[in-house]
Amino acid sequence: MTTHLHGLAKALSLNKRRVSVVASALVLAVLTIGATSARAETTVPFQAQFLVTGCAEGACGTGSVAGLGSAELTISSITFTPGTPCERVTADFLITLSGGTITLHVDGDACTPGSSSLFRVDAPFTITGGTGAFAGASGGGTAHDVLPGSAAGLNHAQLGGWLTLP
Repeated sequence: MTTHLHGLAKALSLNKRRVSVVASALVLAVLTIGATSARAETTVPFQAQFLVTGCAEGACGTGSVAGLGSAELTISSITFTPGTPCERVTADFLITLSGGTITLHVDGDACTPGSSSLFRVDAPFTITGGTGAFAGASGGGTAHDVLPGSAAGLNHAQLGGWLTLP
């Protein structure tokens, strides 16, 4: 009988160890899931303003992005497709901030209001990525701009929408 009780005690001890190992594995799984959800995407409002002029790349500017600080803007691959009364405009934007860059693509209309020589742009944009702190960025919104009739003039570009970071 003593041998039987000793064997039972040994079996219970092994079961306790197994339960302890299984419980530890479950705790680790819960902590891992919690850590994964802590890295969930974050979506924030995206508001930017730039003073823009012509440059070798197409158009360049300085300004700021709300909550992210001072920024430089480079606009390249600008194309206008004639239309009446609006022209189709597409462009690629590169916004350089202290923590990295944000890239976006604009595709919309540039219209001449009335008899003015100004073009008014109200075009949707899509955030296509980024570098540094903005790697994997996505989002979108609307670009607003009033372009002077000559390439030498200054204009104020405004971007409003949302930014999602992984």
